[in-house]
Amino acid sequence: MDLSESLENPAQDELDHWWFFSRARFAHQWLTQAGARVSVLEAGCGTGQNLRFLRSTDPQSKLFTPLVGVDPALAGASVDRDWLGPEDRLLEGVEGLTEPPFAALLCMDVLEHIRLPEPLLESYLNHIRPGAGVLITVPAFQFLWSRHDQDLGHYRRYRTDELRKIAANLGLEVEKTGYLFGFAVIPAFLRKFSGSVKSDNSLKIATPSPILNTLLKALSLLEIRWNGNPWIGTSAFLLARKPKK
Repeated sequence: MDLSESLENPAQDELDHWWFFSRARFAHQWLTQAGARVSVLEAGCGTGQNLRFLRSTDPQSKLFTPLVGVDPALAGASVDRDWLGPEDRLLEGVEGLTEPPFAALLCMDVLEHIRLPEPLLESYLNHIRPGAGVLITVPAFQFLWSRHDQDLGHYRRYRTDELRKIAANLGLEVEKTGYLFGFAVIPAFLRKFSGSVKSDNSLKIATPSPILNTLLKALSLLEIRWNGNPWIGTSAFLLARKPKK
């Protein structure tokens, strides 16, 4: 997620909001499927909201250690770091990485901000070990392009076949692609024309009413339990692995 957007949303609001919560829960489900302790590197971590969620589920560092996030926009930003475990870190660049190669790489809602995604991904792939897992999420489908994409400086939205092409160019072994938040596609499409999305220099995202927020969380978690939607959604994802040889 874009750091400029995340900084306008208090940490607890992010954890409570159905979209942030569900996206982080998807990463958690993927990371825990192997049933082993993993080290996690996140590219473009923003304020570290995904890593903060993972640490909140594992305060004693029995499942995830270390959790390390990298985002150049952290330079000069005031970001809450109280949640970090003893070995966790937030860094401004990959040159600050000194840990052994990581077991998993997260790149969640980052590539849409970059004109040429392969060089960025390659710089992070150099810091994960052979056989490590890779999770990428991006906004899906160009027909959902809205003023919000423009405000956040996005270059594009993606289809799963485009993610597969990026993975192939980097030599990754693709395990699965799909979509998330399929139930939100029609509302998102209609919202483009409703006049409710305006460029007002505010990137604060309001959490829906408690009842609606709970309903959207439930729908999202049901979809996540099915490992995503194969046909449509407002986000696209790719699960891949760095070759062992």
